[in-house]
Amino acid sequence: MKKKHLYIFGILTLFGLGACTDLTETMFSDVSEKQFATQLQQSQVQTTTNMPYAILRARSGHEGSQWILNTITSDEGASDWGGSEWETTVQHNLDPYHGQVIKAWNHAYSMIAPCNGAITFLDSISDGSLLYERSISEIKLLMAWHYYTLMDLFGRPVWITDANDAKGIQLNSTEMFNKIEKEILDNVDNLYEFPTDSIYGKVTKSMAYTLMAKMYLNGGKYTGTVNYPKVIEYCDKVINMQRFELEKKYMSNFVVHNENSKENIFVVPFSNAYDKYEAPIYSINTIFMVTLTSNIAKEVYGLGANCWSGFTSRKSFIDSFEPNDSRIGGWIFGQPKGTNIVISTKTPDWKNHGDTIMGARFCKYEYQPGLTGWGDNMDNDWVLLRYADVLLMKAEALMRQNGGGSTQVALNLVNQVRARAGLSNFKMEDLNLSKLLTERGHEFYWESYGFRRQDQIRFGTYLKPFDSKPKQDEEYMSVFPIPGGAIDANSSIVQNPGY
Repeated sequence: MKKKHLYIFGILTLFGLGACTDLTETMFSDVSEKQFATQLQQSQVQTTTNMPYAILRARSGHEGSQWILNTITSDEGASDWGGSEWETTVQHNLDPYHGQVIKAWNHAYSMIAPCNGAITFLDSISDGSLLYERSISEIKLLMAWHYYTLMDLFGRPVWITDANDAKGIQLNSTEMFNKIEKEILDNVDNLYEFPTDSIYGKVTKSMAYTLMAKMYLNGGKYTGTVNYPKVIEYCDKVINMQRFELEKKYMSNFVVHNENSKENIFVVPFSNAYDKYEAPIYSINTIFMVTLTSNIAKEVYGLGANCWSGFTSRKSFIDSFEPNDSRIGGWIFGQPKGTNIVISTKTPDWKNHGDTIMGARFCKYEYQPGLTGWGDNMDNDWVLLRYADVLLMKAEALMRQNGGGSTQVALNLVNQVRARAGLSNFKMEDLNLSKLLTERGHEFYWESYGFRRQDQIRFGTYLKPFDSKPKQDEEYMSVFPIPGGAIDANSSIVQNPGY
């Protein structure tokens, strides 16, 4: 079993007490000055490196994060909440002062700031050893991830790599892509290959390679150019590690103790024992809070929580699953056994609810018994990247190189994923890009920081009408507006066109 390392920083961690496993008594006189200095140095580096991960953990999940903009605006998410903020989110009517736009921007920079602080501090005490070089590279790669999510959401955010520079410089998406690419290429060789017990939940080469593949696959949006050979190259780097494989059961990646998944490449570790809610934590505990109703939580899952009944799926998305697809088990709808609850798959109608709970509710992450409310977290680790995505990205790149038609290798990769879901194999003539988009939706719904919007943009469906979003969007709406407050605070920032 993997040991879960939670990245908590404080005075105990600084002196190495938080990670102590050898309780053999050591007299101070037995520790040389050099040994003490080395141990203190290692503790300083570890504590500093852990700080940005602690903030990542505080900002991961569903509420008040980038996940809302990427998922609730897509064809797999909807909101049961009425009111202008949620209706405008679902219908893509977001302006620069929209609450979710502001939160997504602010949360990203609240994760970038500690990365810059950690890099500055490590640079100031570095002796040039591998310990420092690896730690600095690790944080630079984590910051590259944050900038990637910002670029995907806002197109041309502000690049800040100086802890003492609050303004930075605004870059267009091509410039931002090139900066992120350079950061990854300059630092990836210093990283460990893949997650192990001691670096579980941290940035590794496998994470960096997967991120590179994702960047190149979506390059058309960022730079106007898509590099399919590079997508295949970086997917193959992960595949050829022979470290990852599809779990036999899809849901094994999301169970309470999912730290043993052979498929998850990059996760955010959580703990029911240590991660109690303290503002501004918006983390994995919010999954059950924002999607379940209180009676579903209590009668179906035995949770003593008053939930919010917020986010749901859309009927069209639920209806798109094949009858034998095991992945639909991540949604609860119909009449749960032993209850009088009826959950309709109909997309929520804010004006005409009646007595029926509208919208399938999310249960992909196993709900941990005993949860009582907002202050409780779950032991499930939040999955950001996993191996199934590597397989399907490679398949897509091969198909797009082939004019959108399948190849034998692409077909085999897609069928690997389908077989795990209990589905029959596609034939060569069956597999096309439209079906691949559907497959990606069924495989990755509501994961990571939300990839469905990104997928829909790449496949050309995001701007089109779908249920509860009846209008065709303008082209500029493939990115969100930069928050008005950011522009007010920094006059050099230019708003995205159309907003």
